[in-house]
Amino acid sequence: MDWIDQNLDAYRVIAEILTDLRPLVRERIESKHGKEWFRDGIPEDVFERLIRNKEQEASIDWYENRYQEVISYAVFPDLFEIIIRNAGLFTPIIRLAPSQSLLNTRFLELEVMRSKIGRAREVSESEINFLTSFHLRFRRAVKELQDMPVDPSTPLRDPSAPEAVPAGDAVRTAAEKPVASTIDETSPEPEVEAVDPTESERSAASGRPPQRLASPTSAVIEVEDPDDTPPPAEEEAETAEGGQEKVRETASATVKRAMESDDHPAVLREIYREVTGIAEVIWTTEEIPTSAIWDRVSTNSWYEKNFSKLELRPLSDFYELISQVRAKRKGGASKAEVQSFLNNSKFATILLALRDMFQKVQI
Repeated sequence: MDWIDQNLDAYRVIAEILTDLRPLVRERIESKHGKEWFRDGIPEDVFERLIRNKEQEASIDWYENRYQEVISYAVFPDLFEIIIRNAGLFTPIIRLAPSQSLLNTRFLELEVMRSKIGRAREVSESEINFLTSFHLRFRRAVKELQDMPVDPSTPLRDPSAPEAVPAGDAVRTAAEKPVASTIDETSPEPEVEAVDPTESERSAASGRPPQRLASPTSAVIEVEDPDDTPPPAEEEAETAEGGQEKVRETASATVKRAMESDDHPAVLREIYREVTGIAEVIWTTEEIPTSAIWDRVSTNSWYEKNFSKLELRPLSDFYELISQVRAKRKGGASKAEVQSFLNNSKFATILLALRDMFQKVQI
């Protein structure tokens, strides 16, 4: 069982990220808010969730009397919400991804791996590669934060992170409906006699999809159209912004229903339509691509539950690159400059990985 050694390596990295991030989060928020840091710095629903987890653990006699702070029960979805609540205090962490939506995705990917390790399920080679790369960038961000004193006048909103997580499917969805058990379940360390002073404060802390993905290397990714029925003529002619917005809203509602019913092919068809459209837009025009479907999918518990099962990693790679393209376009980059960036970023390789992913699920 060689995979156990690989899982142990992944566990060490996951544990280091959590044990570095938890005290850092507490220290910086406490420096900003003082002794009432948990009241002002932690979203109320997150604080309640952490207290429930602690009380559940304390109700089991583990013969453990070491005191554990409530922040010790925060896992990646919890930490994401706390960091976003106090984004101005954690700018280097926020900048680990081009947008808050993608940072959410990265934290969910870490949570998937943490849960797989807790269930003694094999962590894949691609997950190890992501974890190693993320860990290197995370350590640099932590070092930067440690060298950055907290100014009491620091605004909590991070002006460098303009893109917010969609309110309708915030990360709390995944946290409130956990799919996997936690690492703590396999090696719990609860206390029996210690009393958390924060617990006494709990009550007060109240268009038609293109048929190919065009790549910079002229490679064409042929994918069968999941719907052979041609769209009505009036839909093809719909070019006004109002009409486009209606199409986006319809697609968003469709993918929401599909995720609620675990209709994987329907979800992936909507993602496929968006991906192929974006691939054409960023390579052939100077438009700024949008990602309404991805924003909804990546912050829904469906993504966390099916990340490993459906091998969805190429999607997060693709959309992270698209976020960088969006930023360059907003900054005035020309089509030629964007094309050069795509070439240097191995855009064709990402598209080929997407092709393989869609073909495996017969989309």
